[in-house]
Amino acid sequence: MKIALVASKFPPTVGGGETIVYNQAKELGKRNHRVTVITSKLAVTDMNYKSDKFFKIRTVEGFEDLCSGSGNFRKVCESLHDILYRGDFDIIHVHNFLPMFIVSQFSSKLSAKIVFTYHNTPNPPKRITGYFKYYELDEEFAKNIINRNSYDLLLAGSKFYYDWALKLGVNPKKLHLTYFGVDTFKFKPKLAHNKTILRRKLGLPEDKFVITFPSRAIKRKGVMEIVQALSLLKKTGFCPILYMPAFHKPFNSNFAKRVHQNVKRLDLCEQIYIPNVNISYEQMPNVYAASDLIVIPSHYEGLGLVALEAMSVGIPIIGTNVSGINEILKDKYNGILIKPKNAFRLAKAIIDLKGDLKLMKNLSLNGKLNVEDNFSSKKLIVNIENLYKSLLI
Repeated sequence: MKIALVASKFPPTVGGGETIVYNQAKELGKRNHRVTVITSKLAVTDMNYKSDKFFKIRTVEGFEDLCSGSGNFRKVCESLHDILYRGDFDIIHVHNFLPMFIVSQFSSKLSAKIVFTYHNTPNPPKRITGYFKYYELDEEFAKNIINRNSYDLLLAGSKFYYDWALKLGVNPKKLHLTYFGVDTFKFKPKLAHNKTILRRKLGLPEDKFVITFPSRAIKRKGVMEIVQALSLLKKTGFCPILYMPAFHKPFNSNFAKRVHQNVKRLDLCEQIYIPNVNISYEQMPNVYAASDLIVIPSHYEGLGLVALEAMSVGIPIIGTNVSGINEILKDKYNGILIKPKNAFRLAKAIIDLKGDLKLMKNLSLNGKLNVEDNFSSKKLIVNIENLYKSLLI
Protein backbone atom coordinates (compact mmCIF):
# COMPACT_ATOMS: atom_id res chain seq x y z
CA MET A 1 0.00 0.00 0.00
CA LYS A 2 0.98 3.59 -0.53
CA ILE A 3 0.41 5.31 2.82
CA ALA A 4 0.62 8.94 3.94
CA LEU A 5 0.89 9.79 7.64
CA VAL A 6 -0.07 13.41 8.30
CA ALA A 7 1.18 14.89 11.59
CA SER A 8 2.12 18.46 12.44
CA LYS A 9 4.82 17.30 14.88
CA PHE A 10 7.39 14.55 14.55
CA PRO A 11 10.58 13.50 16.36
CA PRO A 12 12.93 14.92 17.49
CA THR A 13 9.98 16.82 19.00
CA VAL A 14 9.31 14.85 22.20
CA GLY A 15 5.81 13.59 22.92
CA GLY A 16 3.66 10.47 22.91
CA GLY A 17 1.85 11.32 19.68
CA GLU A 18 5.09 12.09 17.88
CA THR A 19 6.60 8.78 19.00
CA ILE A 20 3.50 6.88 17.89
CA VAL A 21 3.67 8.35 14.37
CA TYR A 22 7.38 7.56 14.14
CA ASN A 23 6.89 3.94 15.22
CA GLN A 24 3.92 3.56 12.90
CA ALA A 25 5.89 4.85 9.91
CA LYS A 26 8.87 2.65 10.67
CA GLU A 27 6.89 -0.55 11.25
CA LEU A 28 4.73 -0.07 8.14
CA GLY A 29 7.87 0.61 6.14
CA LYS A 30 9.45 -2.59 7.43
CA ARG A 31 6.41 -4.42 6.08
CA ASN A 32 7.23 -3.12 2.59
CA HIS A 33 4.57 -0.42 2.40
CA ARG A 34 5.55 2.86 0.75
CA VAL A 35 5.19 5.31 3.61
CA THR A 36 5.40 9.09 3.44
CA VAL A 37 5.30 11.21 6.59
CA ILE A 38 3.95 14.70 5.95
CA THR A 39 4.92 17.00 8.78
CA SER A 40 6.23 20.40 9.78
CA LYS A 41 9.49 21.59 8.34
CA LEU A 42 10.58 22.83 11.75
CA ALA A 43 10.09 19.43 13.36
CA VAL A 44 12.31 17.68 10.83
CA THR A 45 15.16 20.19 10.64
CA ASP A 46 17.03 18.91 13.72
CA MET A 47 16.48 15.19 13.20
CA ASN A 48 19.46 13.23 14.51
CA TYR A 49 18.66 9.71 13.34
CA LYS A 50 18.40 8.09 9.93
CA SER A 51 14.84 7.26 8.98
CA ASP A 52 14.73 7.27 5.19
CA LYS A 53 15.44 3.53 5.08
CA PHE A 54 11.81 2.82 5.98
CA PHE A 55 9.90 5.95 5.00
CA LYS A 56 10.33 9.33 3.39
CA ILE A 57 9.39 12.74 4.70
CA ARG A 58 7.61 15.62 3.00
CA THR A 59 7.52 18.93 4.82
CA VAL A 60 4.94 21.68 4.94
CA GLU A 61 6.21 25.07 5.99
CA GLY A 62 4.15 26.63 8.78
CA PHE A 63 2.20 23.43 9.52
CA GLU A 64 3.01 23.33 13.24
CA ASP A 65 2.64 27.11 13.54
CA LEU A 66 -0.88 26.85 12.17
CA CYS A 67 -1.77 24.01 14.51
CA SER A 68 -0.46 26.07 17.44
CA GLY A 69 -2.70 29.05 16.69
CA SER A 70 -0.74 31.08 14.15
CA GLY A 71 0.49 30.61 10.60
CA ASN A 72 -1.00 30.97 7.14
CA PHE A 73 -4.08 28.75 6.73
CA ARG A 74 -4.30 29.18 2.96
CA LYS A 75 -0.63 28.35 2.40
CA VAL A 76 -0.64 25.26 4.62
CA CYS A 77 -3.97 24.02 3.25
CA GLU A 78 -2.77 24.39 -0.36
CA SER A 79 0.55 22.66 0.39
CA LEU A 80 -1.15 19.70 2.04
CA HIS A 81 -3.69 19.53 -0.77
CA ASP A 82 -0.96 19.42 -3.41
CA ILE A 83 1.02 16.68 -1.67
CA LEU A 84 -1.99 14.49 -0.90
CA TYR A 85 -3.80 15.05 -4.18
CA ARG A 86 -0.75 14.32 -6.32
CA GLY A 87 0.59 11.52 -4.14
CA ASP A 88 -1.84 8.86 -5.36
CA PHE A 89 -2.04 7.36 -1.86
CA ASP A 90 -4.18 4.38 -0.93
CA ILE A 91 -4.43 5.41 2.73
CA ILE A 92 -4.07 8.82 4.34
CA HIS A 93 -3.79 8.53 8.12
CA VAL A 94 -4.23 11.92 9.80
CA HIS A 95 -3.04 12.42 13.36
CA ASN A 96 -4.75 14.96 15.65
CA PHE A 97 -7.68 17.34 15.37
CA LEU A 98 -6.10 20.36 13.68
CA PRO A 99 -4.48 18.38 10.84
CA MET A 100 -7.81 16.56 10.37
CA PHE A 101 -9.62 19.89 10.20
CA ILE A 102 -7.26 21.07 7.45
CA VAL A 103 -7.52 17.85 5.45
CA SER A 104 -11.32 17.90 5.77
CA GLN A 105 -11.39 21.05 3.63
CA PHE A 106 -10.58 18.98 0.55
CA SER A 107 -10.98 15.34 1.63
CA SER A 108 -13.93 14.73 -0.73
CA LYS A 109 -11.58 15.33 -3.67
CA LEU A 110 -9.13 12.65 -2.60
CA SER A 111 -9.36 9.08 -3.88
CA ALA A 112 -7.55 7.65 -0.84
CA LYS A 113 -9.30 6.24 2.20
CA ILE A 114 -8.83 8.53 5.20
CA VAL A 115 -8.07 7.33 8.73
CA PHE A 116 -8.15 9.67 11.72
CA THR A 117 -6.43 9.31 15.10
CA TYR A 118 -6.22 12.00 17.76
CA HIS A 119 -3.71 12.30 20.60
CA ASN A 120 -5.04 15.53 22.13
CA THR A 121 -6.12 14.59 25.64
CA PRO A 122 -9.60 15.85 26.65
CA ASN A 123 -9.86 17.24 30.17
CA PRO A 124 -13.18 18.98 30.83
CA PRO A 125 -13.87 21.69 31.73
CA LYS A 126 -10.44 22.89 30.57
CA ARG A 127 -9.80 21.47 27.13
CA ILE A 128 -10.62 19.01 24.39
CA THR A 129 -8.14 19.90 21.64
CA GLY A 130 -6.38 22.66 23.55
CA TYR A 131 -6.66 24.98 20.57
CA PHE A 132 -9.11 27.50 22.05
CA LYS A 133 -8.87 29.03 25.53
CA TYR A 134 -12.66 28.81 25.98
CA TYR A 135 -13.75 25.25 26.75
CA GLU A 136 -17.18 25.57 25.10
CA LEU A 137 -15.57 26.72 21.85
CA ASP A 138 -12.91 24.03 22.04
CA GLU A 139 -15.53 21.33 22.58
CA GLU A 140 -17.71 22.49 19.69
CA PHE A 141 -14.67 22.64 17.44
CA ALA A 142 -13.79 19.02 18.26
CA LYS A 143 -17.40 17.91 17.73
CA ASN A 144 -17.44 19.68 14.37
CA ILE A 145 -14.35 17.80 13.21
CA ILE A 146 -15.70 14.47 14.47
CA ASN A 147 -19.14 14.96 12.92
CA ARG A 148 -17.96 16.20 9.54
CA ASN A 149 -17.35 12.52 8.72
CA SER A 150 -14.45 13.49 6.49
CA TYR A 151 -12.74 10.22 7.36
CA ASP A 152 -13.54 6.57 6.72
CA LEU A 153 -12.25 5.23 10.04
CA LEU A 154 -11.37 6.69 13.43
CA LEU A 155 -8.68 4.64 15.17
CA ALA A 156 -8.67 5.27 18.93
CA GLY A 157 -5.33 4.52 20.56
CA SER A 158 -6.79 3.74 23.98
CA LYS A 159 -10.12 3.06 25.68
CA PHE A 160 -9.95 6.62 26.97
CA TYR A 161 -9.79 8.02 23.42
CA TYR A 162 -12.43 5.54 22.26
CA ASP A 163 -14.91 6.66 24.94
CA TRP A 164 -14.27 10.32 24.20
CA ALA A 165 -14.84 9.81 20.48
CA LEU A 166 -18.29 8.45 21.36
CA LYS A 167 -18.97 11.44 23.62
CA LEU A 168 -18.04 13.79 20.78
CA GLY A 169 -20.51 12.11 18.45
CA VAL A 170 -18.54 9.73 16.25
CA ASN A 171 -20.47 7.23 14.16
CA PRO A 172 -19.80 3.98 16.11
CA LYS A 173 -19.52 2.08 12.83
CA LYS A 174 -16.47 4.18 11.96
CA LEU A 175 -14.79 3.76 15.35
CA HIS A 176 -12.20 1.12 16.22
CA LEU A 177 -9.99 0.65 19.29
CA THR A 178 -6.40 -0.33 18.56
CA TYR A 179 -3.25 0.37 20.57
CA PHE A 180 -0.15 1.58 18.75
CA GLY A 181 2.45 0.11 21.07
CA VAL A 182 6.16 0.37 21.80
CA ASP A 183 9.26 -0.54 19.83
CA THR A 184 10.32 -3.46 22.04
CA PHE A 185 13.55 -3.91 20.07
CA LYS A 186 14.66 -0.37 20.91
CA PHE A 187 13.32 -0.45 24.48
CA LYS A 188 14.86 -3.78 25.45
CA PRO A 189 15.35 -5.26 28.95
CA LYS A 190 19.02 -6.17 28.52
CA LEU A 191 19.94 -2.48 28.59
CA ALA A 192 19.29 -2.47 32.35
CA HIS A 193 22.29 -4.76 32.87
CA ASN A 194 24.59 -1.86 31.95
CA LYS A 195 23.25 0.56 34.57
CA THR A 196 26.67 1.71 35.81
CA ILE A 197 28.00 2.44 32.33
CA LEU A 198 24.82 4.24 31.31
CA ARG A 199 24.89 6.42 34.43
CA ARG A 200 28.42 7.49 33.65
CA LYS A 201 27.37 8.49 30.14
CA LEU A 202 24.39 10.44 31.46
CA GLY A 203 26.32 12.08 34.29
CA LEU A 204 24.28 10.40 37.02
CA PRO A 205 25.75 9.24 40.35
CA GLU A 206 26.44 5.52 40.42
CA ASP A 207 25.76 5.02 44.15
CA LYS A 208 22.39 6.77 44.47
CA PHE A 209 18.79 5.63 44.05
CA VAL A 210 17.71 7.32 40.82
CA ILE A 211 14.08 8.24 40.16
CA THR A 212 13.33 9.42 36.64
CA PHE A 213 10.49 11.75 35.71
CA PRO A 214 10.43 11.29 31.90
CA SER A 215 7.55 13.63 31.10
CA ARG A 216 7.37 17.16 29.70
CA ALA A 217 7.41 20.34 31.76
CA ILE A 218 3.67 20.92 31.96
CA LYS A 219 1.46 21.07 35.04
CA ARG A 220 -0.77 18.09 34.24
CA LYS A 221 2.24 15.75 34.25
CA GLY A 222 2.48 16.12 38.05
CA VAL A 223 6.04 17.41 38.34
CA MET A 224 5.18 19.66 41.29
CA GLU A 225 3.95 16.59 43.19
CA ILE A 226 7.18 14.67 42.62
CA VAL A 227 9.25 17.68 43.75
CA GLN A 228 7.15 17.96 46.91
CA ALA A 229 7.42 14.19 47.46
CA LEU A 230 11.20 14.51 47.20
CA SER A 231 11.11 17.10 49.99
CA LEU A 232 9.03 14.76 52.16
CA LEU A 233 11.46 11.91 51.54
CA LYS A 234 14.41 14.13 52.48
CA LYS A 235 12.84 14.72 55.90
CA THR A 236 12.95 10.96 56.52
CA GLY A 237 16.65 10.83 55.69
CA PHE A 238 16.15 9.25 52.23
CA CYS A 239 17.61 11.49 49.52
CA PRO A 240 17.19 9.93 46.08
CA ILE A 241 18.20 11.65 42.84
CA LEU A 242 15.43 12.95 40.60
CA TYR A 243 16.41 12.90 36.93
CA MET A 244 14.33 15.08 34.59
CA PRO A 245 15.53 14.46 31.00
CA ALA A 246 12.80 16.54 29.34
CA PHE A 247 13.68 19.75 31.21
CA HIS A 248 16.73 20.80 29.18
CA LYS A 249 14.42 22.36 26.58
CA PRO A 250 11.14 22.55 28.49
CA PHE A 251 7.83 22.43 26.64
CA ASN A 252 6.52 25.25 28.85
CA SER A 253 9.40 27.50 29.93
CA ASN A 254 7.27 29.60 32.30
CA PHE A 255 6.06 26.54 34.16
CA ALA A 256 9.58 25.08 34.20
CA LYS A 257 10.78 28.30 35.85
CA ARG A 258 8.18 27.81 38.60
CA VAL A 259 9.43 24.25 39.10
CA HIS A 260 13.02 25.49 39.47
CA GLN A 261 11.89 28.09 41.99
CA ASN A 262 10.12 25.41 44.01
CA VAL A 263 13.20 23.17 43.92
CA LYS A 264 15.34 26.02 45.23
CA ARG A 265 12.80 26.95 47.93
CA LEU A 266 12.74 23.35 49.20
CA ASP A 267 16.55 23.10 49.13
CA LEU A 268 16.53 20.20 46.66
CA CYS A 269 19.01 21.50 44.09
CA GLU A 270 21.61 18.83 44.87
CA GLN A 271 19.04 16.08 44.29
CA ILE A 272 17.77 17.32 40.93
CA TYR A 273 19.62 16.31 37.77
CA ILE A 274 18.73 18.04 34.52
CA PRO A 275 20.89 17.26 31.46
CA ASN A 276 22.85 20.10 29.88
CA VAL A 277 22.11 18.73 26.41
CA ASN A 278 18.91 17.69 24.70
CA ILE A 279 17.91 14.07 25.36
CA SER A 280 16.50 12.64 22.15
CA TYR A 281 13.99 9.85 21.67
CA GLU A 282 16.88 7.64 20.58
CA GLN A 283 18.53 8.09 23.98
CA MET A 284 15.45 7.39 26.09
CA PRO A 285 16.00 3.61 26.34
CA ASN A 286 19.30 4.34 28.09
CA VAL A 287 17.61 6.88 30.36
CA TYR A 288 15.09 4.29 31.53
CA ALA A 289 17.75 1.61 31.93
CA ALA A 290 19.91 3.89 34.08
CA SER A 291 17.02 4.44 36.48
CA ASP A 292 15.89 2.51 39.56
CA LEU A 293 12.32 3.78 39.36
CA ILE A 294 10.09 5.71 36.95
CA VAL A 295 7.38 8.03 38.29
CA ILE A 296 4.43 9.19 36.19
CA PRO A 297 2.25 11.27 38.56
CA SER A 298 0.04 12.70 35.81
CA HIS A 299 -3.29 14.36 36.58
CA TYR A 300 -4.70 12.70 33.45
CA GLU A 301 -3.39 10.89 30.36
CA GLY A 302 -4.66 9.56 27.07
CA LEU A 303 -2.54 6.44 27.49
CA GLY A 304 0.88 7.05 29.05
CA LEU A 305 3.35 5.86 26.41
CA VAL A 306 6.36 6.53 28.63
CA ALA A 307 4.98 3.95 31.07
CA LEU A 308 4.99 1.33 28.33
CA GLU A 309 8.53 2.27 27.29
CA ALA A 310 9.82 1.99 30.86
CA MET A 311 8.00 -1.31 31.36
CA SER A 312 9.53 -2.66 28.17
CA VAL A 313 13.02 -1.96 29.55
CA GLY A 314 12.02 -3.59 32.83
CA ILE A 315 12.03 -0.63 35.19
CA PRO A 316 9.38 -0.47 37.96
CA ILE A 317 6.80 2.30 37.68
CA ILE A 318 4.68 4.34 40.05
CA GLY A 319 1.80 6.02 38.25
CA THR A 320 -1.43 7.72 39.15
CA ASN A 321 -4.76 5.94 39.04
CA VAL A 322 -6.16 8.05 36.20
CA SER A 323 -7.55 7.34 32.75
CA GLY A 324 -4.94 6.14 30.31
CA ILE A 325 -2.39 5.04 32.90
CA ASN A 326 -4.77 2.64 34.64
CA GLU A 327 -5.44 1.01 31.26
CA ILE A 328 -1.91 -0.37 31.27
CA LEU A 329 -0.90 -0.50 34.94
CA LYS A 330 -2.45 -2.98 37.36
CA ASP A 331 -1.68 -2.08 40.97
CA LYS A 332 1.03 -4.24 42.56
CA TYR A 333 1.14 -6.47 39.48
CA ASN A 334 3.01 -4.51 36.80
CA GLY A 335 3.15 -1.14 38.55
CA ILE A 336 2.01 0.86 41.55
CA LEU A 337 -1.07 3.07 41.27
CA ILE A 338 -1.68 6.00 43.61
CA LYS A 339 -4.16 8.86 43.84
CA PRO A 340 -3.29 11.86 41.66
CA LYS A 341 -2.24 15.26 43.03
CA ASN A 342 -1.08 13.71 46.31
CA ALA A 343 2.61 14.20 47.13
CA PHE A 344 2.31 12.33 50.45
CA ARG A 345 0.96 9.17 48.77
CA LEU A 346 3.67 9.43 46.13
CA ALA A 347 6.44 9.75 48.72
CA LYS A 348 5.07 6.79 50.70
CA ALA A 349 4.81 4.65 47.55
CA ILE A 350 8.43 5.43 46.67
CA ILE A 351 9.84 4.57 50.06
CA ASP A 352 7.66 1.46 50.42
CA LEU A 353 8.66 0.16 47.00
CA LYS A 354 12.35 0.82 47.55
CA GLY A 355 12.17 -1.35 50.66
CA ASP A 356 10.46 -4.25 48.89
CA LEU A 357 12.97 -5.76 46.48
CA LYS A 358 10.73 -8.75 45.74
CA LEU A 359 7.88 -6.49 44.64
CA MET A 360 10.25 -4.39 42.52
CA LYS A 361 11.44 -7.54 40.79
CA ASN A 362 7.89 -8.77 40.18
CA LEU A 363 6.79 -5.39 38.79
CA SER A 364 9.76 -5.43 36.43
CA LEU A 365 9.07 -8.96 35.18
CA ASN A 366 5.31 -8.51 34.78
CA GLY A 367 5.77 -5.16 33.10
CA LYS A 368 8.08 -6.63 30.47
CA LEU A 369 5.71 -9.50 29.79
CA ASN A 370 2.70 -7.18 29.54
CA VAL A 371 4.36 -5.01 26.90
CA GLU A 372 5.69 -7.99 24.96
CA ASP A 373 2.28 -9.68 24.90
CA ASN A 374 -0.04 -6.69 24.47
CA PHE A 375 1.81 -3.53 23.45
CA SER A 376 4.55 -4.46 20.99
CA SER A 377 4.36 -2.09 18.00
CA LYS A 378 5.67 -4.86 15.76
CA LYS A 379 2.64 -7.01 16.65
CA LEU A 380 0.07 -4.24 16.82
CA ILE A 381 0.96 -2.78 13.43
CA VAL A 382 -0.57 -5.92 11.89
CA ASN A 383 -3.96 -4.86 13.29
CA ILE A 384 -3.62 -1.42 11.74
CA GLU A 385 -2.45 -2.89 8.45
CA ASN A 386 -5.50 -5.18 8.33
CA LEU A 387 -7.84 -2.27 9.07
CA TYR A 388 -6.29 -0.34 6.20
CA LYS A 389 -6.81 -3.30 3.89
CA SER A 390 -10.45 -3.65 4.94
CA LEU A 391 -11.07 -0.08 3.76
CA LEU A 392 -9.70 -0.87 0.31
CA ILE A 393 -11.85 -3.93 -0.37
